[in-house]
Amino acid sequence: PIEWAIDGETTSLHYQASYVVVNTQATGGTANALVNFSITYE
Repeated sequence: PIEWAIDGETTSLHYQASYVVVNTQATGGTANALVNFSITYE
C-alpha cells in the first residue's frame, strides 16, 4: 500500500507523506525497511 511518486522533485514530499501513513499502519519490520529506504534515497 505504499505509493512512492518517484518523479523527481515531488518525490521527497510525496515519499515523506507516504512514509508517515505507512509507518503508522506498518509493523516494526516494515517501518525499518522504510527508514532504510529513506536513508538510501536521500
